Amino acid sequence: MAVVAPGIEADEELAELRELARTAGVVPVGEVSQHRSHPDPRTYVGKGKLEELKTAYADARADVLLVDGELQPVQQRRLENELSARVVDRTQLILDIFAQHAR
Repeated sequence: MAVVAPGIEADEELAELRELARTAGVVPVGEVSQHRSHPDPRTYVGKGKLEELKTAYADARADVLLVDGELQPVQQRRLENELSARVVDRTQLILDIFAQHAR
């Protein structure tokens, strides 16, 4: 999932996240993006996009939601509660990759 500034191609933003996911051993099963100037301070995405994300996440039967950005703790908790899912932001994903390769 990505929040992308207006005028930026979402696919370009998500391409690197797909590669990071694969490096971490995660198989991407879907993508959701939203064009907005700033992430929503409560849930990172807007209310309508959150509903779309809930449906997409449930339909994909995903194990984890990857976010191409840095979540504030409150955003992460709210997303986890709304989706009943594990939510990992870009920073945590990169740290997980380093930890896997350190073993």
